[in-house]
Amino acid sequence: MCFGNPPCIQLRLAAILWLGLMVIPVPAAADEPVSIVVSQTWDFGYLPQKCEVSHCFWLYNDGEEPLTVTKIKSGCSCTTVSEVDRPIPPGDSAAITVTFKSGRYLRNIKKTTTVFTDNPDKPEHHLHLTANVIKRDEMAGEFKLQPRKLIVSPTEKPERIDTVLVTNIGSDTVATHVLHCPKCIAGIDGVAQELIPGQSSSWAIHLVNESLETGPTGLSVTFAFAGADETRVTLPIEVRD
Repeated sequence: MCFGNPPCIQLRLAAILWLGLMVIPVPAAADEPVSIVVSQTWDFGYLPQKCEVSHCFWLYNDGEEPLTVTKIKSGCSCTTVSEVDRPIPPGDSAAITVTFKSGRYLRNIKKTTTVFTDNPDKPEHHLHLTANVIKRDEMAGEFKLQPRKLIVSPTEKPERIDTVLVTNIGSDTVATHVLHCPKCIAGIDGVAQELIPGQSSSWAIHLVNESLETGPTGLSVTFAFAGADETRVTLPIEVRD
């Protein structure tokens, strides 16, 4: 026993202080950007060859300092990516649009775009595009769309209406709805319904001509057919002068 012995008391105090330091949490570094991509994968579902489609990913800054995108690397020559040419303020976000050209691809594809930022904890984000590329005259799984691609030209009228005939050639009843459509579409008549096996439905797509003239490339509509499983089908929209 060494009670009262000054060297022993000093050793005990040093041990207590060391244990105290061990349990004190180290605060996270303050004044840093924090990058977040809520959804890093988009599936186009069935997609025809020789078309161009895009998806917009959102990069958020949840930190205390501006977030800078230092570099964006596309997966291959079949994908192009928009630039983020300004720092993203705290609490703000920036759109990153990835455009994919299906070309002569066939079957399942996955393309990855890498976004590099100055977030010290997570400097890289991987954005994934997936699709099942089919020939123009093939069925989209258990569904048939006619046409498989809309080719439109802007007119002087404020709106134009294009029609797509959708047929359920499968054995299950499915509920249909729109997963994604661009701003140039004012509405689609007839989508939200159930299709029994063998049933066809005509969907009227209302296109705003002003948006078609100024809109980006890679326009498309993605539909979902929900039955025993969910099937996605993307209808590309090509704007020609």
